[in-house]
Amino acid sequence: MAPVAGLAAHGGVGSAIVETLLVLGVAALFLAVWLRERRSRKEPPED
Repeated sequence: MAPVAGLAAHGGVGSAIVETLLVLGVAALFLAVWLRERRSRKEPPED
């Protein structure tokens, strides 16, 4: 994670791209977990 932090700390267009990709990655992770949990609640319990 240190190389990415170095890129994000210097500013400019490259930094904006890296920060945007990081935000999108974190948002995608949260979305994937939320969708998985949502689907698991809809399934009937297996007995």
